[in-house]
Amino acid sequence: MKKSILYIMLLAVAVVFACCNQNTPTYEPGEPATTNEFVYFPVAAELATETDPEAGVTSHDFVIERKDASAELTVNLIITENTGNVFEVPESVTFAAGEKQKTLTAKFGQMEIGSTYKFGVKVDLSQINPYVLDTTELGEPNVPVYEYETTLIKYTPAVGVFVDEIISVYFGYDRYAWYVTYETADLPNGSKKIRILNPYTGVATEEDENGVFDGNWFNEPGDGMEGDYNIKMTVTPEGDVEVEDFDMGIDYGYGPMYTVWYDTDQFGTYVPDTLIDFAAADEILVVGDDDGLYNYVGFTLYLSLEAYQEATYVEPADADIEDYVGTFAMNGIVDAEEGIDSTIVVTITSQEDEDGQYFVISGIDYDVPEVYGYFNERTHYMHIMPTEGEVIDEDGNDYKASLYTYDAEGQVSASKTLTFAPLEDGTLALTENSPVVGFVIAYENTDPRKEDDYFFGLSMEEITFSPVEDAAPAPAVKKRPATHSAALAKHNFKRQKTLKTISLKR
Repeated sequence: MKKSILYIMLLAVAVVFACCNQNTPTYEPGEPATTNEFVYFPVAAELATETDPEAGVTSHDFVIERKDASAELTVNLIITENTGNVFEVPESVTFAAGEKQKTLTAKFGQMEIGSTYKFGVKVDLSQINPYVLDTTELGEPNVPVYEYETTLIKYTPAVGVFVDEIISVYFGYDRYAWYVTYETADLPNGSKKIRILNPYTGVATEEDENGVFDGNWFNEPGDGMEGDYNIKMTVTPEGDVEVEDFDMGIDYGYGPMYTVWYDTDQFGTYVPDTLIDFAAADEILVVGDDDGLYNYVGFTLYLSLEAYQEATYVEPADADIEDYVGTFAMNGIVDAEEGIDSTIVVTITSQEDEDGQYFVISGIDYDVPEVYGYFNERTHYMHIMPTEGEVIDEDGNDYKASLYTYDAEGQVSASKTLTFAPLEDGTLALTENSPVVGFVIAYENTDPRKEDDYFFGLSMEEITFSPVEDAAPAPAVKKRPATHSAALAKHNFKRQKTLKTISLKR
């Protein structure tokens, strides 16, 4: 019985091997090269280009090269694709002796606006050595194949307002707005192409009465890179906004920044004649640099100044500078988890220098004896700014004390401002649109080799300022925890331009 089973198993294995042998393709070597000539296209593809029908463009030039220029050479070109036969592409190319490169021209035929056309061409492989492995200086392969694609499209320029939520999230800044030029084109299928021209490469020089800058507020001269760095979007007939991954054309010391459409199952919002919006909170876009991908980010393009004004208008508070000046009891919660209230008596004075008016808030903390703010002429709000304080010694190390702010998500910022307006009884309270909800005193090791060494002191949120009779400020609350997380465990510390958020890898 056992012998029969073994026999059957061996027979089955033999059948399997026989079947495999029948289906296994036999190796047949390729035809040997009959020449050492190698002809290739240094740029193998130019896809997704656009052509303005009113620009008078009637042809497209592309380059072909060869390795050996010792003798005259003619090779045939084989057309692999030609949409609607609208392109007239050369069928051969002749190199004179000593000539390594030629420029070829593909002529355009009749094209329809909004349609996409493509041609492909390859060198006749029988006339070259197809087994040559040749690369560019960057290590990219040189290939005997070329493709070109273009869409006939007419853009109409306009000026809009761009509100950044990429750099502001990346570094923990407030959001800022500046003017941009954008272009739109309507396609026959009902979709719309929109591109924002170099929104990030410029430098702001002034702010107008609408609170809009004339360039990228975050940039200093030299931060912008040469070239075109446009944001290209498509509004589908259904109203969804798709965006291409885009290089931003700026480098703040971490490598050129770029933004990717990270969650391609989600789309931006399009409101006709009003805006295009990719909200950071929707987690659609992610910013990156040489270290990889970081935060979810976003941006808003208001299609006109009027649309921006209507969307962002704030009714000015019934207040002037003097309403924020005096002695106040600053009330707030210093331990959010335990709900512990605290009161600190502070004084607020208004001063001026060559840059204009500013507030000085004294008495919040020993180590940051003066905190600064300013009066917003448009909203009549008072903004309290993150402020650097004293250097203190702690266990033989020097730490720089600073008042930083943090938002409702616990993200600490070195630039976002606490925004206050007076109530009817004279109490100063945080406004509903304040970008941050509280402050924390942070201590950072001054040794640049120990930039990750920091700890937190006093923190406070749900802050109000209640007027009191003039009196000397009470001693400020002083808390210096010995570890990074003792006082503010639920908050993440992020320092602008040096400590960025945890990288978000694909």
